Amino acid sequence: MRIDGAVSLCERTRFTYPGRALHRDYTVEDLAPILARNRFEGAAVYACSGEPVAETDWLLSLTDAFILAVIAPALTTASSDWDRWRETKFAGVADPPAAMARELAERDLVCVTTPAHALPLADAAPDVRIIVRAWPLGEAVSPEAWVRNLAPLRPLPRVLIQMDGVLDAAAARPALQYLVDSFGPTRIGFGSNWPVHMPEHTWKESLAGFTQALGAQPLPERLRIMGENLQELLRLPHDAHPLY
Repeated sequence: MRIDGAVSLCERTRFTYPGRALHRDYTVEDLAPILARNRFEGAAVYACSGEPVAETDWLLSLTDAFILAVIAPALTTASSDWDRWRETKFAGVADPPAAMARELAERDLVCVTTPAHALPLADAAPDVRIIVRAWPLGEAVSPEAWVRNLAPLRPLPRVLIQMDGVLDAAAARPALQYLVDSFGPTRIGFGSNWPVHMPEHTWKESLAGFTQALGAQPLPERLRIMGENLQELLRLPHDAHPLY
């Protein structure tokens, strides 16, 4: 199963998107054919508008088969929302504080976070499942600091490191090699970060950047990295039907 671990939608007639400079809407009609052409079964979709509860309700109402999981912001949703979204494709929350980790573990929801904030979440709830969105580094983060933040997560089997929006394969290659060597192929995932880099860069460029940075891998390991690891962490069904 091939999964894009990080996409969002942009429909400006429905929601506002603070801080985003996208030149047009990016909809399910745009994304589904891209995933199908590239033999991806689907994606995890992030709510990213200024109305996250309403947007998450809307995302969960969509019947498109490629939407495998929906991630909502932690601090702008509430436990009552999580209750309403039970038995849906709602899979977890993004950027939760460590104080939320125990409740999220008890609810069996995934935490999505950054390298610097992953360890406090794991310390607060060792059984919580965590996706670390680990790329790009950002202007203020050195490669050394990036490794220091990730290294303590190596013994934690419920932590997956997801490389999002890799566009420069040469720059990302040392980071991905570190992950393969230190975490192994069962702890890495791919995210396109579509459509954040549009129109300058395409979805296919993010896939090419990631695979070129990853380099040659045995087929079983490559399959795990390109989707099976996320499938297990997000607890997606193994009988999902592909879009192609």
